[in-house]
Amino acid sequence: MSVFPNPAAGPVSVRLVLPEARCIRLRLYDGLGRLVVVPLAPTPYPSGSTTFVLSSLPRLAAGLYFLVLDADNQRLATTQLVIVTE
Repeated sequence: MSVFPNPAAGPVSVRLVLPEARCIRLRLYDGLGRLVVVPLAPTPYPSGSTTFVLSSLPRLAAGLYFLVLDADNQRLATTQLVIVTE
């Protein structure tokens, strides 16, 4: 999973590659490990490369966040996201 732009001041794009079709979920945590938002509820995705835009994120304070991608109660990836103020 990759996120761009990173650092970001607005919407971000998430690119992921799935080896097989899975029902995935994406969660955003703050630097203290608190769940901030679930930008992608469990959603089926086909195998292969997929890119989607997280444009409906709440107004986030500047800082370090973690995007966690999981499927079927199994963590697939975690990546850092740095939010900067405009």
